[in-house]
Amino acid sequence: MEYIDFSHEFVKEWYERAEEVDETKFLTKFFCYYIAFNHIFYTYAFEKGLLKTERGGTRKGERDMIKGLLEDLTGESGHESFKGYDPYSLIKHSELLKHVESERVKKKKRPNNHTKDKRTKGSIYQQRLNEKDIPQLFNEIYNIRCNLFHGSKSMKNSRNEGLVKDSNTALRDFLQRLAGLY
Repeated sequence: MEYIDFSHEFVKEWYERAEEVDETKFLTKFFCYYIAFNHIFYTYAFEKGLLKTERGGTRKGERDMIKGLLEDLTGESGHESFKGYDPYSLIKHSELLKHVESERVKKKKRPNNHTKDKRTKGSIYQQRLNEKDIPQLFNEIYNIRCNLFHGSKSMKNSRNEGLVKDSNTALRDFLQRLAGLY
């Protein structure tokens, strides 16, 4: 992947804001991490020419930009910080991981190399998630952000709280790796 400097002060500032927020204010923490992440994928899209810059040009959707960024970072010629990247180990047995797994199953009807998912009483078949599924994880985080911003996600139930907290874990790890924020 061609080098793009993601260690911009804007990203650091929002990462640090998130780090200063108490864990009980997980929603505020999420928004701070997401602002930093959003800046990163828009920087990537701009550098790659994916944003509409002149009349008649095409603009990729945010999900496509996120997918492109993550595929470039985790691919064979990706960013050094993402060699062996396994964000799933941070969110094992979580609602967010269940979302990623179920989206994968919807796209691939019962793959040949499968195991029963006992958490859902065997109704979903899955393969081990790997680096090819990482864009789906971050697109799920994007969906959570959209639902929060547009009012279809409420923090009145523990499932949604869990999704936001798991997203914080994944976003924090991503930002630390990419921008060298520790």
